[in-house]
Amino acid sequence: MTRIISPPQWHEIITSNPKRWLELLMFKPELREQVVGLSDSKAGYLHWTKFRHKRPFPSELTHEEAWALVKTHRLGVAKSLPFKTNKNQPISVCITDPLHAAVRRITAHRKLVVAGLPEQPNPQVKEDLNSYKLKALIDEAYYSAVIEGAVTTRKDATKLIREKRTPQTKSERMILNNFLAGRMMVEWVNEPMTPQRLCDIQEVLTKDTLEDEADSGQFRTEMVYVHDDSKSEVVHTPPNPELIPERVEKLCAFANHENDEDPIPVLVRACLLHYQLAYDHPFGDGNGRTARWLFLWRLLKCPEYWWVAMLSISRMTNHAREDYYDAFRFTETDDFDATYLVRHQLFAMEREMERFASFLTRRNALETHARVQLRLEGKFNLRQLAVFDYVCKSEDATFTQQGHAQYHGVSQPTARKDLEWMAEIGLLSRTKGRPVIYKATQQLISAANRFY
Repeated sequence: MTRIISPPQWHEIITSNPKRWLELLMFKPELREQVVGLSDSKAGYLHWTKFRHKRPFPSELTHEEAWALVKTHRLGVAKSLPFKTNKNQPISVCITDPLHAAVRRITAHRKLVVAGLPEQPNPQVKEDLNSYKLKALIDEAYYSAVIEGAVTTRKDATKLIREKRTPQTKSERMILNNFLAGRMMVEWVNEPMTPQRLCDIQEVLTKDTLEDEADSGQFRTEMVYVHDDSKSEVVHTPPNPELIPERVEKLCAFANHENDEDPIPVLVRACLLHYQLAYDHPFGDGNGRTARWLFLWRLLKCPEYWWVAMLSISRMTNHAREDYYDAFRFTETDDFDATYLVRHQLFAMEREMERFASFLTRRNALETHARVQLRLEGKFNLRQLAVFDYVCKSEDATFTQQGHAQYHGVSQPTARKDLEWMAEIGLLSRTKGRPVIYKATQQLISAANRFY
């Protein structure tokens, strides 16, 4: 993890030289704008740990004076939250212009629309959307478990879920539990969040994975501590267990809040739910997994975020895991400003949206290429296009009806129809006997080779 440097006492900087401070505020507005821009931009919301190394820097200011300017600006746009720390300190979030801009970009999801995702779900593309959702859910199940220590490959995780195998290891059980929780999200999003529902989610996520199964499906009754194993030190001490019921009630009220005039956007509220559950650590184990599913639950409750089901936020979080953990520690060392975690989550979400947009663009290009090269009168559905895509990467690949059905989450008759159509028009050859094995013909291989 990053070595965190605690920020200077900005209020002492102000009071130690009031005349200097008045000069900066009244007669140097351009300096304030400059340092605020350095500390908060599309690239990130900087903690003192990184801000103190920022270059180029105004020669008229010390870094400590600049940090005091940054803090006064952030306080001016901070929103108090209905949560307190162990020491009764307020927890807040700063709704800055770059944060607003990130919320607007994500909510509009223009890159996804340009790449081919419909503005709204509709019956014509329901089959494709279901395929995207299944793929994203498998990815989310895998990466959320990996963040918590699961050891396996994405390929094996995919086989586990698509082949409906019984988990053989704790890692496989964690992945399957995450997947099952995602399946149940369809029901959960139609209900308000309650302490019991939170326990239900945690129970599904942690079934048969805990050292003490008594920790599953109920709030902790003992103190827990969050450790940095690399340094063998405690990095977070959650609230005492007797405070958990009251704190969870506040968390649920915050989760269920609906108001068109709310100064805290829904997207930010979802990130704050993630942060607060992780801070309170209400369970003996499984808090991280539960926090990530709570984040998704809040967004999927909103019709305008229906497309979030196509993304795996945990994928990008896992790829920037050190930044993820640093965001919590930045918050804890900087007056409990939860903006660090909010901005990290929004940044991860935008990167995942870019990845999905690239996937859609490639699939569209592949579909156009297939139609032209193969002179198709009909059109590949998304599952058949996936077969073509697989042949592009491995021309000796083989396919079965059962495997195709499991991989795409459809019935075997549907899988048979997909593969038989491709065989009938000469793109796949099939063996006799059971199971029927399908392989790419030279016509399909040639078209696949010309795609690259």
